[in-house]
Amino acid sequence: MLGETAICVRWLELPAPPRQADPAVFMLTWLRDRASGVACVLTTTAHAPAPAYSEEVDLHLHPEADVPELLRLHRQHVNRHGKPQKLAAAQGWRKIWQASTI
Repeated sequence: MLGETAICVRWLELPAPPRQADPAVFMLTWLRDRASGVACVLTTTAHAPAPAYSEEVDLHLHPEADVPELLRLHRQHVNRHGKPQKLAAAQGWRKIWQASTI
């Protein structure tokens, strides 16, 4: 947790092609105001997810970014929408897990 941003690392535990088996970093920030129609910003190093995420999730894929670069890009995307919502550690992890498994 970075105040308002939850970060997790996920990977497939089932046999998969090498490209899909790499761990992926997910960064999620919930927004205070949904005036733009977006509830949260999700930035990840994963390749295109399937099925597609909700229209309320502003999804950004950066499969080649390292973690510091991904965090910088994520914060830029969040700043375009407005103020982030502060999260407690347990609540943030639960929400990022739910959002990234939609």
